[in-house]
Amino acid sequence: MMTDETPSDMEVFYSDEPRGPRSRRLRILAAVTLVALVAGAGLGFIFTGHNSTPTVRRTVPAVSSPYALNNDPAPSLAGAYSDNLITAFRALYAYHNWLYEHPNAALVAKYALPGSPNYKIELGNIDYLLAHSAHAADDPRGLDGDITFIKVAAEPKPVVGVDGTQAMRNGHPAYSSGVVTIVATYVEDDLFGPNGSFIQSGQHPGTAAVDYSLVQGNDGQWLIYGATVLNPPGGPQSVEQ
Repeated sequence: MMTDETPSDMEVFYSDEPRGPRSRRLRILAAVTLVALVAGAGLGFIFTGHNSTPTVRRTVPAVSSPYALNNDPAPSLAGAYSDNLITAFRALYAYHNWLYEHPNAALVAKYALPGSPNYKIELGNIDYLLAHSAHAADDPRGLDGDITFIKVAAEPKPVVGVDGTQAMRNGHPAYSSGVVTIVATYVEDDLFGPNGSFIQSGQHPGTAAVDYSLVQGNDGQWLIYGATVLNPPGGPQSVEQ
């Protein structure tokens, strides 16, 4: 369930500001992102700010470094048009993770609603990567990363037109916003330069439960609007009940 708390729990994790208790965020989606958007290298992960500008190691890695920037194509966003909110979130999550491995500020709007709290955070993260000529390492675990649980917490409702039928958005059924809850073991990505040189190490903050709010764009695709880290009394896994 979403709270009245602003998404400040999801503040930019790529930062030169000192670490603080509210500097964690999903790399979603993360997380995000999670994501967190959430696991190993993406939306499904919580990322933390860093004390200073990353220190680049002077050693030059082999050209065949597995961490070098690659030309892997972006994953399909076809699932982000699905009536099933979990299917839509998984598609956004996969794209989010890919973008951190292939930073491009123009593509943030592909999974985060422009002008939303999540969009501002995501754009700041991607801008940070670009400013440092850095990218996240590939997550070898695949689509789900370290998401251990996912459910629809608030089911979208059909938008009904004046004629009593469901409205459409660019040929897709129109819905109100919805919420997906995930439980994930968040890890912060290691960052690398274009040729695979190490820039900055990540951390492993642990397990968290996160609500992601999703809305439809004008073309009918679902987009991430915001994320709220939950603190249930019984711990993150208690949301699975």
